Amino acid sequence: MAKLVFFNLPAYGHINPTLQLTRELVQRGDEVWYYTGEAFEASIAPTGAHFRPYPLPFDIDLVEISQNIFRSARMLMDYAHAVLPALLEEVRALQPDYVIHDSLCIWGKVVARQLGVPAVCSSAIMQPVAASRPYRRILAGRMARMLWQGKSALLPFFWKSLLLRRRYGMPFYYIPHAYINREALNLCYTSRYVHPAAELLGPDYLLIGPPGSPPVSNSPFPLHLLQGKKVVYISLGTVVSAGQLPFYRSCIEAFREMDLLVVLSTGQFDELQALEPIPPNFIVRTYAPQPLLMPYTHVFISHGGMNSIHDALRHEVPLLVIPQTFEQTINAIRVQELGAGISWWKKKDRITPQNLQAAVKRLLTEPAFATNLRKIKASFEAAGGIKRAIEAIEHLKQASPAKQTS
Repeated sequence: MAKLVFFNLPAYGHINPTLQLTRELVQRGDEVWYYTGEAFEASIAPTGAHFRPYPLPFDIDLVEISQNIFRSARMLMDYAHAVLPALLEEVRALQPDYVIHDSLCIWGKVVARQLGVPAVCSSAIMQPVAASRPYRRILAGRMARMLWQGKSALLPFFWKSLLLRRRYGMPFYYIPHAYINREALNLCYTSRYVHPAAELLGPDYLLIGPPGSPPVSNSPFPLHLLQGKKVVYISLGTVVSAGQLPFYRSCIEAFREMDLLVVLSTGQFDELQALEPIPPNFIVRTYAPQPLLMPYTHVFISHGGMNSIHDALRHEVPLLVIPQTFEQTINAIRVQELGAGISWWKKKDRITPQNLQAAVKRLLTEPAFATNLRKIKASFEAAGGIKRAIEAIEHLKQASPAKQTS
């Protein structure tokens, strides 16, 4: 039996893809200690892993971390320096045989290096290589704006990177490294067919397909109302869904007279009275059980988060993607390239009731979307899934030298 320490961000988009892998490792006999934010203990417990909160609260604003890659890189580096002394002491006492860390968890990579144990990187985002090469021209304007807005973060980031090198013997970090933290084995929860510029990823990247969302039990959502209906599901995720009142009103205006059943999940926006009167063909909730809704859904209007687009693609549901962050813009462009949906990521893409109506009608009627979605689903089925990830992890553990805990 091996002992694993898993480090992750306190965010559903990063935790959910890892739950099936964690559960499988526990069932195979590994003892798993899972570090993330305190609010996610209930998500980790069903896997059988031992939950541990970080010794220092993860007080990074997840909205901020999603909006500017330069400022968020500094935040991640600052947190790594703050948490590492206490974290290293705790993990040394656990004496793990190997480490798995999220691609944004700089501290996870440092811990593995300090303890001399093999490490696996778990990536819940498309790798930044996609944005740095083929997408560079497309996204150059956004990168320039983020650089201008986040320029004050650059010097502190590079200074902390130098300190990381001096204190822990780490290679010097540039901005993209804060999001990659590459290891000998890197797991990505998509397929090579779907990942942008996958040919640029080395053989150390294992693209295993989406593992699926965690099971939802005892949901009070009235699923029976969806049977036999043309269902449009609308959700902008859990992080940047606040402040979307104009968008929600546009959706209500667009679909109130259409022969559709619309499920609108408003996330952090909880002032539902501001949407009244709610039409009878709408079900509006602050939370909807997305995994349970997908089998009933005919069109998904989404922010383009990694988990959300893969939930849709696995169920062959065409997407209208309205990205809210830089990462989601990459996902949105890729969805459109694959012919799996429509993406509004340019300034000229105006969100109006008329445009929403036209987009949904296209997604419901044009047969090319269904053809392309079948190809994508086939690529997921061929990717190998959790079984392939477990085999690669076992190979890494056996091929690695004995750990050094001094």
